[in-house]
Amino acid sequence: MWSRKELKQNAKILMHKRYSQMLGVSSLYLILSGTIFFTINYYYTQINDVINEPSTPIYSIEPDQNFILFLFYFILLSSFIGFIIRTLYTIFIANPLSVGESKYFINNRKDQGRFNNLFYAFSHNYMNIVKVTFFMQIKLMLWTLLFIIPGIIKALEYSMIPYILAERPDISSEEAFRLSKELTDYQKTELFVLELSFFGWYFLGLLLCGIGIIFVYPYYYATMAELYFKLKEIKQIEITPDIPPIPNL
Repeated sequence: MWSRKELKQNAKILMHKRYSQMLGVSSLYLILSGTIFFTINYYYTQINDVINEPSTPIYSIEPDQNFILFLFYFILLSSFIGFIIRTLYTIFIANPLSVGESKYFINNRKDQGRFNNLFYAFSHNYMNIVKVTFFMQIKLMLWTLLFIIPGIIKALEYSMIPYILAERPDISSEEAFRLSKELTDYQKTELFVLELSFFGWYFLGLLLCGIGIIFVYPYYYATMAELYFKLKEIKQIEITPDIPPIPNL
């Protein structure tokens, strides 16, 4: 079995050695994937709504109906275009970057982590990684639409897929889902508690309008990488690492 204390202790050892690099990689990922901007925008919107509460106007001006109709369609079209752009960016940029971040933290355990690991997916079976991560998000969305609890369970079940892809970028989606399920079988309760154990750190980070989360992510991802290797050891699952082809002489 594994314990949260052991995983976090191993993560802290790595942080003492290379925290600045780990912070740099995770921060770059948060920026390029758009995660940090969405977080800041969310909290800015919440604060702005509280400060600027609607008040009763002194004078009532009847707006032009054609202008209201134009504004409505403009906002609707802008929202739709924004949704399409954000979706495409997530599929083709953010998801592969998440695999690259997993690759970095896998290599970081062996003192081999490099900044360019973050872009690993773009040069190693890129379209396969896009396909597998896309299927993962679609399945998560469908499960979440049923009920929140099944969505959480499936999120825990699929949580090892980015790490599997980081070692096997050529793996099929069926095999990736099977291996992640096998790794997390009978481990989901402990995994859920592990996720909850970072809540306090996230809360402290959110006190700085979301910016403080940047400093928590290296700790979280280093811990999750430790968990990945621990689950492979417990389940006795060997995932053959990606080996670059030998060039023809």
